[in-house]
Amino acid sequence: MSSPANLDWELGDILGQGGRWTFDEVLHLLASRMQGTMSAIEGAFGQAGWYGGGAAPYPAPTIPFEAPQPANPAVVEVDRRLWIARYNPADPDFDVPDIADDSKFPWQHPEAAPREGWWLSTVDTPRGRPAISEVATGDLVICQRTNPTGNGGDLVGVCAIGMTASWEDAQTGRRERAACLIPLTKFTYPVPRSIARRQGRLRVQSLRAGQQLPGRQGPIGFGLSFVEWDDVPELISVCGIPPEALAETDTARLAARLRASDTGNRLNFKLRYDAVVRNGVRRIREREAERAAEVWADVNGYVKHGEFQHVPLAGFDLLFIDAHGDELQVEVKGYMTRRLAAVHLQPSQAQRATDAAAGQVPAWRLFALLGAGTQTLDERVLSPQSVVDLISKGGLRVKGGWPTTRAH
Repeated sequence: MSSPANLDWELGDILGQGGRWTFDEVLHLLASRMQGTMSAIEGAFGQAGWYGGGAAPYPAPTIPFEAPQPANPAVVEVDRRLWIARYNPADPDFDVPDIADDSKFPWQHPEAAPREGWWLSTVDTPRGRPAISEVATGDLVICQRTNPTGNGGDLVGVCAIGMTASWEDAQTGRRERAACLIPLTKFTYPVPRSIARRQGRLRVQSLRAGQQLPGRQGPIGFGLSFVEWDDVPELISVCGIPPEALAETDTARLAARLRASDTGNRLNFKLRYDAVVRNGVRRIREREAERAAEVWADVNGYVKHGEFQHVPLAGFDLLFIDAHGDELQVEVKGYMTRRLAAVHLQPSQAQRATDAAAGQVPAWRLFALLGAGTQTLDERVLSPQSVVDLISKGGLRVKGGWPTTRAH
């Protein structure tokens, strides 16, 4: 049986050694993969009912805003974090800055988002480095069109972080990162912040003086800022997005249901959802593990390109690309325990390992970060054959079970 190997050695054996990149080179490399990504988004959104309708709308808030807070509100453990991004149409740093203009931002064509180039980038907006380095695939971003004076403005829609790229930059000498906004829905009615505030809403600190990192850390986020968990219910209530939406793991289904919902209605100024929103522990560990794999790729000269990760049954989380355009899919797991046997795979991930062990390209690896959340981390990377062997011997488990005969 193959044994777990050092990540540097294992991936380096596949990809070879790379060099530093410029942002233009990264975009050129990703452009060659863009059509496949756009087709995947269009197919998933179409199947979920985004284009043709038919998806079930989310329920609107029903609790009067002035009603007393319940003693034991519902607790929603979510997979997605919430951010707010501000775009000023008078900002000279943007060529096509009007986030509310459908001809400038593809609200009606989410599949076009990667090609249209609406990327949050540490190269283009270095002041936003902390937030752009922290935001993760699947996180939600509410987009605000600020007034040209910089005061107030409208909340116009919600996006998901659908693709991410990271690299060691040849020009800046730093680790750079970019994240692509995939539009989920433009609000049925824009939400004017000034009017909402006059109604006593949106007076939370995350909007008054939002900071770039969770826990009210980092500099003030003039562009992208984090919405603290205590403030999430207030912001999404006004927008007509229920807390349960942040627990939806399928991005296409989330988008279709949001598009079918009556979002941004001013009636919501007088209504709210009652819930306490908490960050899912599993997702916290996964994000830590994703960062560990991503950092390795960056310093070794490879580009990490996160293909729309919340597509069901993909069988992997991260996609790395080398200078030759060859791909490596990496399924990432993060656990506080140090026991590899505690790792659970989805059936689609076990199937992807089985196919890769049989020679189906692209290459695939399982990357497990053990001891996540502690000071001493243990990175393990397993080849497809190692995963197949471990499954057959009970050393790795598959949710719902896995026929031994399929692992050979």
